[in-house]
Amino acid sequence: MPIIKGKVIYEEEYDNLEQKTKKTISEKFEKLQDEIGNKLKYIRDIEDNTKNKIQNMEYNLSLFTVGYYINNIQYKYKNNKYVMEYLYELKEDIIENIDIFLDEEFEENSPSILSNVIKKNYDELFAKYKVNIIVDNSNLKGAPVIINYNPSYNNLVGEIEFENELGNFITDYMKIKGGLFHKANGGYLILNIEDILKNPFSLETIIRILKTGKLYIEPLKEYQLGSVTINNIKPEPININMKIIIIGSNYYYN
Repeated sequence: MPIIKGKVIYEEEYDNLEQKTKKTISEKFEKLQDEIGNKLKYIRDIEDNTKNKIQNMEYNLSLFTVGYYINNIQYKYKNNKYVMEYLYELKEDIIENIDIFLDEEFEENSPSILSNVIKKNYDELFAKYKVNIIVDNSNLKGAPVIINYNPSYNNLVGEIEFENELGNFITDYMKIKGGLFHKANGGYLILNIEDILKNPFSLETIIRILKTGKLYIEPLKEYQLGSVTINNIKPEPININMKIIIIGSNYYYN
């Protein structure tokens, strides 16, 4: 607002001022606007600079904190490039989403609907950091030896499970289940020829995997005919190095 002799001039009074006084006020107003614009830009630059410094500080602090734990794992798996790539991406993802680790914890014992919603959101946020252990041979002292009497297609190659959520079939990598080939990889799989022949596609599947040395977890197309189309995930193939021992009577041997 313009001020003349210490008095604020309002719109009605401003219209009655002399043209020369109006011009002076207008010039001062434009000059003041320029000064305010420059000051605001200066403040924005300070804020941006401060924000960048805070982000860098948070990044370095997060990098130090997260790296303390992940570096030990990286050293353990330093000869496995796939695990090293995963751990690097895991570390970067945690740092980029560090805010979800800093949020206040929700009250798990609270019976309110809101607590259930918050808990579900937390579970969804942290779900991607889980590890799906398909096979655990850590307690074995030698090569795995697997004996099975139901070598169906899904039992052999594994499967991907689905959930029905509001009419939509959904899945994720945590629903990947390993099969007999996963469990016996690096060792031996013992099967009965009669069990193999009783299960459709089992013999063809065994021969194909042994020939190619690759194991894919994928549903049979024959099982999908006439079914609802769903979006599936495609795990990378696994290299197979194992022996299959088939037992049976002289009839099948001959």
